[in-house]
Amino acid sequence: MSDRPPISIPVPYSRSWSGAQASRTHLATALWSCGSSAGENGHLQLDELPRTPIVAELVVLSACETGRGRILAGEGVWGFQSQFLSAGAKNVVGTLWRVEDESTAEFMEEFYREMGPELTDYAHALRASKLKLLHSGKWHHPYYWAPFVLYGEAPTSK
Repeated sequence: MSDRPPISIPVPYSRSWSGAQASRTHLATALWSCGSSAGENGHLQLDELPRTPIVAELVVLSACETGRGRILAGEGVWGFQSQFLSAGAKNVVGTLWRVEDESTAEFMEEFYREMGPELTDYAHALRASKLKLLHSGKWHHPYYWAPFVLYGEAPTSK
């Protein structure tokens, strides 16, 4: 993996981020505000993403339905995941349906914990996070853990 930090765009929820999560949230805020120039509203729009160079190994979009998109003839699925990949992100985590705030917060905390301080092995971390919620008493239903998917480069064997 490279030394490029992940970009995380978290779903709003009441639990406060701390430590590494706080810096990821700051990166997300910087990303959303970086699309602004004279005459623009400061919000990064989906169609602006390919023109906005994104240097990140991983972008995490934990808000509702960020892994969905429209199917365009000859283009495939056009949505957040494809646009972030086109802009230069190597991997994107998105959600396939509406997610619940509290379970998503727990899922994301587990996901980053599983990646460890090196923030690597995204597929393993995603799987382990899903299993942790699956085996929990409160979040065992697939509604809470199944919407999270990883798009992007396949891991290279070491």
